[in-house]
Amino acid sequence: MPVDEIAPRRSIAARAAAIVLSPRSEWARIAAEDRPSGEVLNRYVLPLSLIWPVCASIGALTFGHFGYGAGPLSDPTPVTPVSVLGSAIIVFLGTLFSLLALAMFASIVARHHGGTHGGDRAFALIGYGSTPVLLAGVVALVPSLAWLGLVALYGVRLLYLGAAPMLGVPREKVLRFTVVVVAAATLLNVIVVMMTRLNDALITGMGMA
Repeated sequence: MPVDEIAPRRSIAARAAAIVLSPRSEWARIAAEDRPSGEVLNRYVLPLSLIWPVCASIGALTFGHFGYGAGPLSDPTPVTPVSVLGSAIIVFLGTLFSLLALAMFASIVARHHGGTHGGDRAFALIGYGSTPVLLAGVVALVPSLAWLGLVALYGVRLLYLGAAPMLGVPREKVLRFTVVVVAAATLLNVIVVMMTRLNDALITGMGMA
């Protein structure tokens, strides 16, 4: 029986709302769908990955500075159309690379922790589990409100709840699995942020600021 007859596709909005508001039941549904990585990427991750670059670009050009994030990652760096475009491209491509790399890493870590699945399911776990992170990009419309992006930390809970149903990680090892994957995600995020700052510095150094 075709997958779509068992679990019809949700719209992006419906899936995002379901994974955030009722993650336990939605992870069970996603596990039953068992869709290929390419479909999850094209129909969900790619569209949502555009939110932050687009909103940050509009916010930067409107307010004259770029909101990178919260706390030590927040930096009101003056911007130009060239630096904004460069940063948007870096963040978009960096986000996709980070999610793909994190999915492969999560698959390996899951196996190491007794998990029974990987591959497409690992990408689905990371892709759907990153929903709060991707949606939080909307706050970049107003750089001074970038600290509200901390709501993205809800993604840690989604990862924790999805590890067992998606990858078969034993319940007693889910916490350790989550900590390891979140640590890797944090490192990747810092790298992307540093690349955007480097882009700004290079643009300024070239006299294009």
